[in-house]
Amino acid sequence: MSAEEARNNTENNANQLQETYIKSYAQVEEGQMLPGEIIEVGTEYIYVDVGLKSEGKIPLSEFESKPEIGDTVYVILLKKESRHGEVIVSKQKADEKMFWKNLRQAFDQHQPVEGKIIKKIKGGFEVDLGNDNFAFLPLSKTDTMRVNMVGTANVLKAAKNLTGLQRLVDFSTSEVFGISAFRAEESQQTHIGAVGEARWTYAVSKLAGERWCDYYFNKYG
Repeated sequence: MSAEEARNNTENNANQLQETYIKSYAQVEEGQMLPGEIIEVGTEYIYVDVGLKSEGKIPLSEFESKPEIGDTVYVILLKKESRHGEVIVSKQKADEKMFWKNLRQAFDQHQPVEGKIIKKIKGGFEVDLGNDNFAFLPLSKTDTMRVNMVGTANVLKAAKNLTGLQRLVDFSTSEVFGISAFRAEESQQTHIGAVGEARWTYAVSKLAGERWCDYYFNKYG
C-alpha cells in the first residue's frame, strides 16, 4: 500500500467515525436514560462513557458499593455539552426513574416490593423503600398470619362443637387465585393457585384459611 493510499484510508476512517458520532449525537436527547460503561474509577468520581464527545462524571457517593471498570451503569443525560465542553449526567436521577417505574409495575401486576421497617409510628410502621422513598405500613396488615390462619382455625374448632350450625362462611380474597387473578373477568375460568402464587402475606394467610375450611368440611361435613 502506498503512502497516499494509507493517507486516504486514514481520512476515510476518520470521516466514518465523525459521521457515526454525529448520528449518535443527534439521536440522543437531554433527559434521556442512557447506558454507560465505566472507564475510570477515581477516589471521588466515576467516569462513564455514554457514546458522546466526552465522558460523564458521577460522584462515587451515588454508588452503594465501589464499581469496577467495565461495569454498566444507567444515567440520565442532563446536558450534552456544558459551557466547559463536559457531558453532564446523573446516576441518582436514573435510579429514581427506575425505582418509580418498577414500583408502578409492581402495583399494576400486584407484585410485592421490598422494604425495611425503620420505626414504629402512630397506627403502624414507617418503611424505607430505598432511594429516599418511604411508605406507611398499617399495623393491621402486619398481623394477618395470626388473624387469618390461627383465627380461622379457632373459629372452625368452635363451629365444630356447635349444634344446629348449618353453614359457616369464610371470606377470602381474589389473591388466592395467584397470577390468574390479575385483571380476571367474572366470565373467565379461574383456579386456586399454588401457595407460591399467593404473592404476599395476606394472600398466603387467606389461602391457608381456605385449606383449613376444606379440611374441616371433608372431615366433619
